[in-house]
Amino acid sequence: MRRPPPRPETGLTTLEWLLIVAAVAALAAIAVVVVQDVIGDTAQQIDNHNARQHAAELAAAEVATAAESDTPTSAQHAEQINERRRKRCDSLAILYQDVIETIAYTPGTPDTSGTAWTHPPECNIRQLK
Repeated sequence: MRRPPPRPETGLTTLEWLLIVAAVAALAAIAVVVVQDVIGDTAQQIDNHNARQHAAELAAAEVATAAESDTPTSAQHAEQINERRRKRCDSLAILYQDVIETIAYTPGTPDTSGTAWTHPPECNIRQLK
């Protein structure tokens, strides 16, 4: 019986090339998904931090604005307003401790009659993290 001559094995068949190309494409697709996921998580963390900083700044401005609009009726009332606003300002340091490094309250100075502010109270964020 005669045997057919052996096929030359100098290269890969079409099916083998297709399998190699498919494997490389699958690895590339996985790499793209992983990189996009990491980039997305990082961007979200940065956005959340910036949003918290902005919220802290707005809250501090609200404390000062509320104090300005809270006109004292006497020197004693001015002291009460200052104490209430100081506590609110200090609470921001706790509420936003992840973004506020230092916060300071400057009490308002009532006029001589105690019925208006010569210098309104201020809540200032000195340093953000």
